[in-house]
Amino acid sequence: MIYRAQLARAEALLTEMLAGSGPADAAVAANEAVARRYVALLNEQQFDRLPEVLAPDFKLQLGVDALDRAQTIDVARSVFTSFPDFNLAIDDVVAAGDRVVLRITNTGT
Repeated sequence: MIYRAQLARAEALLTEMLAGSGPADAAVAANEAVARRYVALLNEQQFDRLPEVLAPDFKLQLGVDALDRAQTIDVARSVFTSFPDFNLAIDDVVAAGDRVVLRITNTGT
């Protein structure tokens, strides 16, 4: 039963997204904009502004480990300190419902 309910919800979201209108479409676009802003703030090394775009319960999934918001900001500071020319380039964005997934290429020496 749960599977059928999830499938019905996914089909409804997909139908609404393909229609290109409605509140779900606007919410997806807003969520994608937040994700893109997150990457921009990282590239600009504006770590103190990251809480503007990261929810208090934010989790960064790295394989089996997940970092909370404070840990994510600390790691970002460390990476950019170690690699001053570090850069994140967004290759792909997949956004649906309240989720956004980014495929990113990292470069730096």
